[in-house]
Amino acid sequence: MEERVKLTEEQKRKIQQLEYNYKKDSVNSSSLNNDELYSRVFTLDSSLRKKALTSAIILAFTGFILFITGYNLLTKLEHSFLTGVIFFCIGMISMAASYPLYNNVLHRNRKKYAPVVLAITKFLG
Repeated sequence: MEERVKLTEEQKRKIQQLEYNYKKDSVNSSSLNNDELYSRVFTLDSSLRKKALTSAIILAFTGFILFITGYNLLTKLEHSFLTGVIFFCIGMISMAASYPLYNNVLHRNRKKYAPVVLAITKFLG
């Protein structure tokens, strides 16, 4: 069984103020039916995935540009071997780091929004 946490009067007052502020600014969320809550949960999850994917794509694209630049410096220009190797390696590392970045951003955002999603899924379930 869950045990209720004892709150002080000041904490209760702050909670009531938060509830008032969010109810005032919300879009009549009390009248949402289960289908709308269901769609909002999946919309939230989709937006979290899109944010993670966007950051990973930006890193991978930047890495690809550095990779190609390094390759061109290696093959096309004389006296730029070391510079080409450096750009080439940085590009490879950036492209390889894009998937771990995706996972990191996705897990960090899911951790941030977990209480909201779990509360809604518990309500719907």
